[in-house]
Amino acid sequence: MSLSKSKIVQQFNRAASRYDRFAELQGNISADLVKAVDAYAEPQKSTIEIADFGCGTGTLIKALADLGYQHLFGFDIAPMMVEEAKRKCPPDVSFGCGDIESLAAQDNSFDVIVSNAAIQWCQSEKAFSEINRTMRTGGRAFVCTFGPQTLKQWQDAFSFDGGCRVHTFETSDQITSSINRAGLKLLSIETQLIDVSFTSVSAMLDSVRRIGATNAQQTSETKPISRSDYQAMKARFQDTLRNEGKLTLTYEVISIVAEKK
Repeated sequence: MSLSKSKIVQQFNRAASRYDRFAELQGNISADLVKAVDAYAEPQKSTIEIADFGCGTGTLIKALADLGYQHLFGFDIAPMMVEEAKRKCPPDVSFGCGDIESLAAQDNSFDVIVSNAAIQWCQSEKAFSEINRTMRTGGRAFVCTFGPQTLKQWQDAFSFDGGCRVHTFETSDQITSSINRAGLKLLSIETQLIDVSFTSVSAMLDSVRRIGATNAQQTSETKPISRSDYQAMKARFQDTLRNEGKLTLTYEVISIVAEKK
């Protein structure tokens, strides 16, 4: 899978100011990650150093700061996301702009690394190798990403033209292989299907487009969708809404805990 990093930056810069209004699922996952980190790190709250890889608008880091964690760091590839995070979080939180695959952070810098809905925008082995490089021995990583059943309704809706309209997500087996090759010890990996319901086509489309979560793969085979095909796709969703009373998008959430050997 080849990714356009410039497209990823563009998408999330554009979405930064409105991200929190539309990213309800990501916010719920973030809250679960905060609970997991706190259960592990709470006895060392005043000393432990925690980094958020793909921090977005800083929701997760702010939650940790509100719990009293004092040494927090956030990294994101999109400068506008970082600016939103800085506005949201306490001034003593440190932020940097960079790609999770290659960050300007020293080796063995962090005790805990957390990442929410960001690894899918990377080559996973490179991302986990960077987690391994920057995390201290015995440190722990808490990661949530999305699996291949994510947005399967969109994939079905766009299947008429044979193009790659939906981002390709790695399976849990592929992610496990990446973790192992990166040198980390996998402690747990769990998969959960979450269905999000909508009462209008526009709300469903906005839930993906408004947070920048569109296809960022480089492919020469997919042509821009025509206006007529786009309207036909919306009409199919409208028929589903009329027949079923709701629209559903499925997310396959993969939750990972790994340790540096």
